[in-house]
Amino acid sequence: MLKEFSITLVQCPCWGRETPPLAISLLAGNLRNKGFSVNLFDFNNELFHKVSDDIKRQWSQEAYTFWSSETSVKGLMEEYSEEVDDEVRRIIETGSQLVGFTVYFTTKNYTLEIIKRLKVRSPDTTVILGGPSTAEYAGGLELLKNPCVDAIVLREGDETLPELCTAYKEKGRFVSIPGLVFKEGEEIIHGGIRNPVPSLDALPFPDYSGFDLAQYASPERLDIFSSRSCVNRCYFCDERKYFERFRVRSGKRIFEEVQHNLTLFPHLKFFNFSDSVLNGSLKTLREFSELLLQNNVRIAWGGQAIVRKDMSPELLSLMAKAGCTYLSYGIESGSDAVRKSMNKGRFTTEAAAQVLRDTHNAGIKAYANFMFGYPTETEEDFLMTLDFIRQNHAWIDGVSPSQSFIVIVPNTYLYENPDEFGVETHMHHLFWQTANGENTYPARFERYERFCRLCIELGLGGVGVTEEKIDKWKLLGAYYRHKKAYDTALECYKKDIVKHGYSAESVKFFLECSRQGEGIDLSDPYRGLDKLIFYYEGAVKFLKEEIVAEKRQHERQLELLRKNIKRRDQEISTLNEKLAQEMAKT
Repeated sequence: MLKEFSITLVQCPCWGRETPPLAISLLAGNLRNKGFSVNLFDFNNELFHKVSDDIKRQWSQEAYTFWSSETSVKGLMEEYSEEVDDEVRRIIETGSQLVGFTVYFTTKNYTLEIIKRLKVRSPDTTVILGGPSTAEYAGGLELLKNPCVDAIVLREGDETLPELCTAYKEKGRFVSIPGLVFKEGEEIIHGGIRNPVPSLDALPFPDYSGFDLAQYASPERLDIFSSRSCVNRCYFCDERKYFERFRVRSGKRIFEEVQHNLTLFPHLKFFNFSDSVLNGSLKTLREFSELLLQNNVRIAWGGQAIVRKDMSPELLSLMAKAGCTYLSYGIESGSDAVRKSMNKGRFTTEAAAQVLRDTHNAGIKAYANFMFGYPTETEEDFLMTLDFIRQNHAWIDGVSPSQSFIVIVPNTYLYENPDEFGVETHMHHLFWQTANGENTYPARFERYERFCRLCIELGLGGVGVTEEKIDKWKLLGAYYRHKKAYDTALECYKKDIVKHGYSAESVKFFLECSRQGEGIDLSDPYRGLDKLIFYYEGAVKFLKEEIVAEKRQHERQLELLRKNIKRRDQEISTLNEKLAQEMAKT
């Protein structure tokens, strides 16, 4: 007897855990609306509740680098192997023919490890990956080289996923459709790129049934969205490449979703707009605000916004009355020249100050986002950013300094045109530098820290505002290791261990992250000083051995290169002598 067709959608760590995940909930709502049986698992939130307090800190936004490290994530999954195996068991017990995972750069390593375990125990289960990390420009097609990945969904999955489920349910296999790339034997079948969803209003509401909101960090909050893509085309951003053209929902449709969720979850008090730009359409914003007021719906809401001259005090006042409690503006720099170089020159520094003032005065918390070390940013430009904070801090309620400073993301204009910005061609996304050697990762780090110190001095808080970044020395260690400055890298790694207080737990954590745990018994719960020093010295010992080995390998490569150059020089010298002899004969 054939099993009933179903699909399971999974959210792996690490992702935000304020609310149930919007992406798989939206896909589930769409699939269930079309009659499909869907199972949802949020292993991200579940695992958080099972790990030790020392590991829980890895869910903070400041610790995002942990999850992008394959070694770190494998170490965590080995430590909590029973919990991971239980996740696999629960997926298998659904009996679903298809299992889909939403993949972001912070969830990729965990996802790839869990599907490997899934395929060992259930080789016939078909695995599909979707999300930003499956985009072609993000190396999505490379994921198909993984033997555990059967298919990837490109870009938006709202229409692709129901179509592929229909085909799989009827034929027991994939068929070529736009937006789907899959394996068929040794062949890769590429269905082409699907056009963006034309009407966001036509999408069913996200389905959060099955999630216990009480288990989340913000149980009285849900995520919602007003648009996809962005009205801007910033050179550092890939939003327009992923979602293509800007599309917006009507204020009426957003309001209906709020009412729908309040019916299901009457305790809700806050709706967070998760899209990149809440105020891309002022018409939608006004309509939504007016409907809330007309129907006496008492909620709080807010989201990311762009600086617009037409964000009038009147509109901001209306939004505040309708429950808008915060707007976070992407200002990025206090320099008009830098923003122009970002293709973000639609507003002046003066206009940014005005909209922050108007927002604050309307009773809405005004937040501001900033970057550091854009390729064209000079010291003078950066000082303009500091001046902007000094001059406007009275109506800035919080700041969000970019903790990666400025990442050069594939498929962005900045990535595709490095020469235009003076960036070295063979760049590392995080550790890139300008060709003149002035704009380096440590230089950007130093500007970030100066910015944070000023904010602390002025009493401005926000995510990322800290006296010392939690993973500072780990990041700098990775940078100097990338630059093959091994001695400096080792000193940075030592400081990272010291920073975490010599605790056995944190050193154990460090060892697992660095593949340096061989030969040390980490199971002893004893926490005496001698044992702590033993852990610390063991960590340094093994790390130093690895760094020294890598340094020696690099030196051997250089020596081999020198020998090759010397040999070539000798060959050239011999040829020149022969040539001279031949010419002498003639």
